[in-house]
Formats: sequence, structure tokens, C-alpha cells
Amino acid sequence: MAITHIFKNDADYSEGGYWTDDYGGKICEWKWNADSRVLTIRCGFHGRERNLNGFGVRQFTEEILKKRLPRLALEIAEDLRTAEQAI
Repeated sequence: MAITHIFKNDADYSEGGYWTDDYGGKICEWKWNADSRVLTIRCGFHGRERNLNGFGVRQFTEEILKKRLPRLALEIAEDLRTAEQAI
């Protein structure tokens, strides 16, 4: 299955983005709060927040965040979907 990531605003990654599947269906949506360093992920009716305060300041350059936040959001969405299927 191929998936595609789309930023809501290419000029400002902190506005978040979403992942879609082969048919354009939304897999998950995410947003980033730079002040609190919290990543919020929504996957259907389920959601999760991930606090990234424990990581060093070097981990929060714009270049690194632009690459890592979407991937982390997808990983968390996969966990949410797995948990949902187990119910």
C-alpha cells in the first residue's frame, strides 16, 4: 500500500499535515505545538498526544522536525489502528 504525506501549509510545517492511502482516504491527521513541544495525532475517532520535551534542543531544528514529525505521526497512527482492531 502506498501512502502520501501532505502538509497543510508547505511554508509552515507546524500547522501539521495528514497521510492518505492509495485512494485518497485520510489515514491520520497531525499538528505540532512548538511552544509545548506536543505532537497531536487524530486517526478516525481516536487520538493521541506525544510530548517531546524529553528530547534535546538539537532535535528541534526546523529541518529535522519537518522530516521527523510526519513519520512519528504515522507510527502513532499505526499503533492507534492496531489497538482499534484489537477491540
